[in-house]
Amino acid sequence: MVEVSPYRYRFTDRNGIVENEICPILMGFTNDNPVPNEGEVADWKWIGWKEFLKDTEDNPNMYSPWCREETVILQRANPELQ
Repeated sequence: MVEVSPYRYRFTDRNGIVENEICPILMGFTNDNPVPNEGEVADWKWIGWKEFLKDTEDNPNMYSPWCREETVILQRANPELQ
């Protein structure tokens, strides 16, 4: 696992709820299947990087603002993933 970029975000939603977090962007690779912690993850799906990029562009409201920002950072830091 490698840190791709430091990252900090602060967003306020329409209801005034504030997210203010420091969360570096990490990248790792594995051949194992993911096993999400059910206490932390409500839903997930496994998709390829290019499909994810297209989906974030086509359906931006399905992703958090920080997810969309981190996607741009990952694209810039790792152009070979495009």
